Parts: sequence; C-alpha cells; structure tokens
Amino acid sequence: MRKNTFRTLQAISRLGIMKYLNIQLQLRMQGKYAKFEHNGLKITLRKNSSDYEVFRQVFVNHQYKLSDYLDKKPTVIVDLGCNNGLSMAAFKNKYPDCTIIGVEPDTDNVEMSKINTAAFSNVFIEQKAVWNEITTIDLFDPGTGSYSMNIVQEGKKVGAVETITMDEIFAKYKLDHIDILKVDVEGAEVELFKKGYTDWLKKVTVLVVETHDRKRMGCTEALFKAIAPYSFSVSGQSESIVIRFYHDK
Repeated sequence: MRKNTFRTLQAISRLGIMKYLNIQLQLRMQGKYAKFEHNGLKITLRKNSSDYEVFRQVFVNHQYKLSDYLDKKPTVIVDLGCNNGLSMAAFKNKYPDCTIIGVEPDTDNVEMSKINTAAFSNVFIEQKAVWNEITTIDLFDPGTGSYSMNIVQEGKKVGAVETITMDEIFAKYKLDHIDILKVDVEGAEVELFKKGYTDWLKKVTVLVVETHDRKRMGCTEALFKAIAPYSFSVSGQSESIVIRFYHDK
C-alpha cells in the first residue's frame, strides 16, 4: 500500500497532476491501447499489461538518464531487451542524431517497439535474444506476459527464438564502438558476460544493466567478473547498475 502510494505521488510530482490523470484515464477507457503525448513523444501503451510500469521506469524514474556519464553526445546506442520501445524512444528523443539498435525476443514487444519508435530514423530492431553463441533457445512466461519473457525455465514455455551475439551486432551494423549499452535481458546476463565478451566490451563507454539474480543466481557475479580487468566507475540508478569505462587509462 505504502509503495503504491509513493509511486503515485512520485508520478504526479514528476508528470504533473493533469498529465497523470489523463494517462490513468486513457488506461481505463475501452480499447486495446492507451495513447498520449509526453515530452513531444507519441506514446502507445497496451492496457492490462506491464507497459505502464515500463513507462514509469523510463519517464518517471529516469532509469536511463545517462548524460552525466558521457563526455559527448552518443552516436551509437544498443538496447538489449528493448521491450515496448520506450527506452529507445527516450534515447532517440534526447539524442536525435544517434543510431539505435534494439534486441527483443518477444513478438508483441517488437511490434510495440516499432509503434513507439515509428517517428524516428536510424532505429533498428532485431527480433532475437542476445546470447554468447548463435543458436535457438526456448522462451518462458513466468506469468507476467511480454514484460519479462525469459530463458529461465519458469512458468509456461511460449516458443523459441534465434539468438544474436554482440560480435554479430558489431559486424552487421559495422560498429567500432558503443556509447551506451543498455542490458535488461531477464537472466541472460549470465551468458552475455560468461564468455565471448573480450572483443566487444572494451568498445563500450557506458554500460547500464538491470541484473536478475532473483530469477537466476550468478547474473551480477558474471557481470563483475567480466568488467574486472578494466578501469571503470560504478553507481546505481533506479533499478540499474551504471558502469562508466575508461578504456584509455
């Protein structure tokens, strides 16, 4: 109860009472989608889903407000686990000249990502799961729907998806660096940081990760073992760990 009250008051404080009420009204009206504008963006959320929670993380908690960690405007952002596309839309709104590559295994989320980034150019979405090798993996729904499809064998198996590696992303999009790498992959942090990271991790400036040890032990351990050889600073921001690398030192 107290948590919900705090979240409501926080949203009202940061969005304004009229915008907050308009969003809640949109979510309660008939129809499949709630549609409204925020910060110049046309936002679409699925009703009776976790989309509002994602909106709250991105636009109320400012989970991916990372300008303080950058020395210059980013030109390349990779969003692993882009969900409904709101994080990509926020990045693109802040940095309109950047190229963004999103990776998302869930079909419904990919469609929402396309809707929420339709106004932008140089946004690319891969319907795959990030992994440390090219293969096919099963997807499971732990009961939260598209919000957190994962590879942890929990809940109902909902299908299978091809994987993509970071090396493949670098090669396909001809990247020589990534300014911001956002990682929210529901437990696949273990595979991402377990092996096959030495060539690409040294080309990342800011790494923002939401680890999921509550679902799968070893996520945070794998992350910090992978970054240990490098010079970096680390801090927390909302539900994420933010790592700023200093590869030239």
